[in-house]
Amino acid sequence: MITREDLAAAVEDGLLTEEQAARLIARAELSLVPTDTDDERFRFLNGFNDVFLALGIVLIAGALAALMSVPKMGWPVVAGVAVIVMWGLAEIVIRKFRAVLPAIFISIAITVFAGLLFSQVFSPTTLARDPFGGFSTRSLTGALSLLAFVIVFYWRFRLPFTFGTIGAIAYGCALLLFFQTVGVAPDAVWLQLFMVCAGLVLFAVAVAYDFSDPARVTRRSDCSFWLRMVAGPSITPGLLALFATKGDVTSAAP
Repeated sequence: MITREDLAAAVEDGLLTEEQAARLIARAELSLVPTDTDDERFRFLNGFNDVFLALGIVLIAGALAALMSVPKMGWPVVAGVAVIVMWGLAEIVIRKFRAVLPAIFISIAITVFAGLLFSQVFSPTTLARDPFGGFSTRSLTGALSLLAFVIVFYWRFRLPFTFGTIGAIAYGCALLLFFQTVGVAPDAVWLQLFMVCAGLVLFAVAVAYDFSDPARVTRRSDCSFWLRMVAGPSITPGLLALFATKGDVTSAAP
């Protein structure tokens, strides 16, 4: 039986248009008795085999990370090799098996390894000091390079989780630009306003992306979900901090 996921894959492969897929779904729903009132199905596991695949990905990524601590190996070289290995695994696990949970672990691992690689390849920007304590993308150039890499990864594999990763890295790039503009020790209110505004922009993009596929014939709703997962932690703390700051100012006023 052809499922919505099959039709979504056919649309992505160019075999069907979104309109044709939507008409097929509408025609199928007319001839079938609904057995499930929940139309929003979020696929996370194809089967228990995905758990073992995910554990294997974690072990491989852990072994590669351990090699980075070997002095004679050179951690930038190991990071580059790890990116190649993870990309090869993605070709099998994502493109062939379409395993969601292992694909998420691959996406996380390849993003971390690529971030470490780009942080070494590109020199830091003119920031007076690194606001992130030297973690991953320490320069705007490295962050933008990582963003471009993850966009290519998403374009190749169409993994919805990676759309959230793109949003998180874009948020980090905007944060680096913010620090370059106002300095590495900005006023708390400005930082809180940035968090709220950046989170609202991400949320707006997620909603627009979701509304672009009302018939749910593609994976855009899943992409929107992960992007909203990134937007939420930025909006809520920023708003709470703004309200707290306003309350302190009000209570301190004569």
